[in-house]
Amino acid sequence: MPKIDIKETPALTVASLESTGSFDEVGRVFMELFRWVLVSGGKVASYPMALFPSPPDQVPAEGVRFEACIPIDPAAALKPGDGVAIRQLPAATVAFVRHHGGYGKVGLAYDRILTWAAQAGYKVAGPSRELYLTNPMQTEEGDLVTEIQVPVRKSA
Repeated sequence: MPKIDIKETPALTVASLESTGSFDEVGRVFMELFRWVLVSGGKVASYPMALFPSPPDQVPAEGVRFEACIPIDPAAALKPGDGVAIRQLPAATVAFVRHHGGYGKVGLAYDRILTWAAQAGYKVAGPSRELYLTNPMQTEEGDLVTEIQVPVRKSA
């Protein structure tokens, strides 16, 4: 089983689009956001990610709130529009693990991180992040790689 670890993530400028729906809609929202970034003259700077205010396995399947984020080169100076925000995702200390396989089992990775964090004396300090390290349109489901990150801080 992959090891859970802690790391610092840098601040990122992101184009983001908030939505509520089923997990099946996450891909559609990303396609819309990628199209907007490219048509607007933006340059993708890193892996796309989704932010979840609540762990995905703790919300109803049809009522998942999420924010699709695409890190962009800030030099492009994109202006928000069409529901897309341009914002700074702050640097964070995260507990993380890489999940290999389909998205249907990422809940197990969240369970492992949250259990590990509590036992190691950490508290959740922000929305969880899923970094999509492989393209689901070009990768077999069993070969998908998703880095699950949970912002944490040491308990007082």
